[in-house]
Amino acid sequence: MIRKTFPSSSQPKDLILEHGFELLQRDGIRSFTVENLAQDLGMSKKTIYKFFPSKERLLEKMFEFASGQVIWHFQKIMEKEPTAIHQINRIFGLLSSTASKVSIRRLGDIKIRYPQIWKRMEEFRLNRRDDFLTIFELGQEQGLIRQELDVALTATMFMHIINSTFQPEFFIQNNLNPTQALRAFREIFLRGMLTDKGIQILEELT
Repeated sequence: MIRKTFPSSSQPKDLILEHGFELLQRDGIRSFTVENLAQDLGMSKKTIYKFFPSKERLLEKMFEFASGQVIWHFQKIMEKEPTAIHQINRIFGLLSSTASKVSIRRLGDIKIRYPQIWKRMEEFRLNRRDDFLTIFELGQEQGLIRQELDVALTATMFMHIINSTFQPEFFIQNNLNPTQALRAFREIFLRGMLTDKGIQILEELT
């Protein structure tokens, strides 16, 4: 295992969460141990337990940390990208990149072994409904999303379909990976929402 070093100004708690999530993505929940994390960071298990009194608590906080990073990226994309289509395209790219780092079977292990953490992950996904509503409203203002659509209802359906579809058993049973599913979902769902102008921008980006 390669020991990771950090600048002295870094906060130990954040470093534990950040690198712990990297190890979780790499090794999976079954192989993840506090001992391996401590060795990788060059610190004692006692130091980690000072911040996180149990492995379960550490895992919960790691997912909260990772969720916060996703929210930050969402906000930056929504601030910087000029149109709703650009924003959706970048967000789907972010989601695909994130999903590609974790195997489906390892996600299934989390769902089985730590159902309370999985429930929080699902709640986190559903809570992104308001982000997509903001984007869809912008799309209507820009003439990119059809005016007759109820975007509040659309945003709710959008996230519930993602949440119910993006489950480990779905991918395993259908021999799919999340990147394939996200690409298909974007094409199917978005094209039904967009105006001709919106479709033109989407095709320029794909």
